[in-house]
Amino acid sequence: MAAATQQRQQHVAMPVQQQHRQEKQQQQQQQQRCKTLRSLGKNRQQPLEDRLTE
Repeated sequence: MAAATQQRQQHVAMPVQQQHRQEKQQQQQQQQRCKTLRSLGKNRQQPLEDRLTE
């Protein structure tokens, strides 16, 4: 019985770690996207922040 519950807990723990990893990757991708958008806005002499607030 004890061994079975331990295995089940391990199976539950694995997907959670994968989810956290995916979330971190998504956050990093979003941050990179924000940086590129900001640099594009600066190149156009029209910051995205200003356009969003209008």
